[in-house]
Amino acid sequence: PLFDRPKVMLTVATVGVLLVLIALETLAVKRGYDFPGFSTRIHALNKHGYLFKLFGYRVLYEQALCAVVLVVLALATVAFFKKTDTGTAILAVSQEPVAASTVGISVDRISFIPWGIAGFLGSVAGVLLAPILSPVGPGFVTGTALFTGFTAAVLGGITSLQGVFVGGLLIGVLEKFTN
Repeated sequence: PLFDRPKVMLTVATVGVLLVLIALETLAVKRGYDFPGFSTRIHALNKHGYLFKLFGYRVLYEQALCAVVLVVLALATVAFFKKTDTGTAILAVSQEPVAASTVGISVDRISFIPWGIAGFLGSVAGVLLAPILSPVGPGFVTGTALFTGFTAAVLGGITSLQGVFVGGLLIGVLEKFTN
């Protein structure tokens, strides 16, 4: 029903559905779950419990893993959009759906692919953040990653993948140093 609406309306509707799902999950699951990170398990191997220090800040194993996975996924995403026909079709549909349809791209079919990619990336983020932000409860990523991600997207420029990446790194580093 919202397919032909402006993108801002789609974004607001998506956040609205998310908040409803979080509320339903909160009703179903009353408590948070604790996911111990592997820094606690590696403590026997490394007496410090962290990988290294950067400007006096202790970088945990989980944080280093997040950084490595972030770089790998960012490079894979850039390669997907620049090197594959599907990535080009997604960009075409997002920028000009009528023209994309005119050249034979199925707008309805292509529109499902970004949702799958977003679900995959969100799942990876949840798995990587769970040990860092433990205990985990309903909507635990909403206040931490979702709003920070929107801010990074606005700061870096919503249409620029590289800008969003740099904006996210900038906000993440500033967030860590101010805590």
